[in-house]
Amino acid sequence: CNDSPITTVIDVFDTISFKIRYSLRKNDSGKSIYFIINKEDTVLAYIMDTTEREDLLRQREPGVYDMTLTLPKPLLKPGLYSIDIYYTAQRSPSIQSYKDCIQFEVMLLSKEEMNAGYAKNRAGIIAISPSITLTKAIL
Repeated sequence: CNDSPITTVIDVFDTISFKIRYSLRKNDSGKSIYFIINKEDTVLAYIMDTTEREDLLRQREPGVYDMTLTLPKPLLKPGLYSIDIYYTAQRSPSIQSYKDCIQFEVMLLSKEEMNAGYAKNRAGIIAISPSITLTKAIL
């Protein structure tokens, strides 16, 4: 993470993916990397790298690792977002922490805002685009 975060503009329907490289100097166990997704001052989600990879809790060998985090789409409504990254044991103070490490803005660029239920000025926290089937009823 840099001292001067880069703000990137992303469309609601773009793939949002982050690649993080980290290194361990010695064997480690019982710890997770936490990603906290924030929209302005609201925490939207906690993501742990050990949710799907519990083996990482048992042991992390020394080395350099590349991790890619890809969010489902669409998910985030237009607005300003940041991601905090923590390396910590559960229910313990963090070993390393990076607040607002990644910052980006989601905008609705691919559709007319007036026609979208997930426009910035509408209520709600997430953007979903469900499959809707409409047929005219025969009476």
